[in-house]
Amino acid sequence: MRPALSLRRAFTIVELLMVCAIIALLAALSIPNLVASKLKANETSAIAKLKKIHAAQFSFKNSDLDNDGKGNFGNMQALITAGQIDFGNGTNAPFNSDGYAFECEPSSDPSQVNYAFVATANPINPGSTGERNFVMDINGLVHFKTGEEILAASLQPACEVPPGCSVAGN
Repeated sequence: MRPALSLRRAFTIVELLMVCAIIALLAALSIPNLVASKLKANETSAIAKLKKIHAAQFSFKNSDLDNDGKGNFGNMQALITAGQIDFGNGTNAPFNSDGYAFECEPSSDPSQVNYAFVATANPINPGSTGERNFVMDINGLVHFKTGEEILAASLQPACEVPPGCSVAGN
């Protein structure tokens, strides 16, 4: 005689569907938090890179590569060529990192080129790689504006922070 088989050998379809529903609910609740965390991480990285650009500018200025005794600030390409900063793509524009596009320009006024520069960071895909546009002044203070791209060329020749910007959490 054969032994009797256990009546309960596997999960029922209802039990499996309940587990799947719970997993789907947990995923639906956590995915928006992950996206928000990624945006915040990109923005924090952009601020940190702007601060690195600030340090690189002063290192570049102090090295006085053209030996004219003036110590001028440089644009992004000059900083990379001099080995002051690296964005991982050589000296080729665009200078993108962590969802942001970076620009850096010395003053276009020849009398100010060794006194002023401006650096900007704008999200490559606003809303998905970042929400805030950043600009850094010569003092290393980072400002932001939401929803409006800030271009380094548009801040020439004075290299001043545009109106309507707030100070970012430096």
